[in-house]
Amino acid sequence: MGGGRSHPNDPHNSGEGTTPQKNENATGPVNQHAQKKEFALAKLCADVSYRRLISSVAIVWISLTFASLSNDLMMIRYLKEIGRESMQRPLAYAQFCSKLLGGLLGSLLIDRLGRKRVLTPCFLLTAIGTWAFVNAATVPGLFTATVLLYASNEILWSTLTTFSCEAFPTDVRTSALGLCVAAGRLSASVSVAIGPPLMAVGPRVPFLLNAAVLVLGGALCLLLPAETSGKSLR
Repeated sequence: MGGGRSHPNDPHNSGEGTTPQKNENATGPVNQHAQKKEFALAKLCADVSYRRLISSVAIVWISLTFASLSNDLMMIRYLKEIGRESMQRPLAYAQFCSKLLGGLLGSLLIDRLGRKRVLTPCFLLTAIGTWAFVNAATVPGLFTATVLLYASNEILWSTLTTFSCEAFPTDVRTSALGLCVAAGRLSASVSVAIGPPLMAVGPRVPFLLNAAVLVLGGALCLLLPAETSGKSLR
């Protein structure tokens, strides 16, 4: 009869002795991610070849972001300055359609021609479109310049992003791309800050500066490392 009674100290019959143990590895994935990130940044800073690679890619990002965001910001102000405010909405539609066209063309050209073969010509075409926009004397001229500018600019963005992802090995890719984008955003802040004062000097001045920066970006693309098209990621 007494065999059915459980022992009072039996841990299976009381809350005592069943306290859940802390999982010491609960924060393991977070710590491992932080360690990998620190390792990637340290590797980028320590390796000379990585420093050269990220410098060359980041300068191209700086050139593109500086000119592109400045063009977007100053275009509306420029149309007001030259008395063509009524063209803001039609040109905005043209800009949207041009970006769509550029995205489609970019998807076709990037793999067929290669990343580097697309970058330099599109930098130059964007520069020509920027220059043509502020020198257009007619409405058709404004539309033509807008299409050229934004179609080639959209191809640039997709091509440079693709090239940047493929140029860096897997273990440093995220950190390297993040640094390049951050450098570009910093240059965009500078272009936004100096744009209005330059426009006070002359309505075309910011755009002519952007065109010069784009030509420089196209030249700098020639210094980028070997073509990444058709190669396996490292």
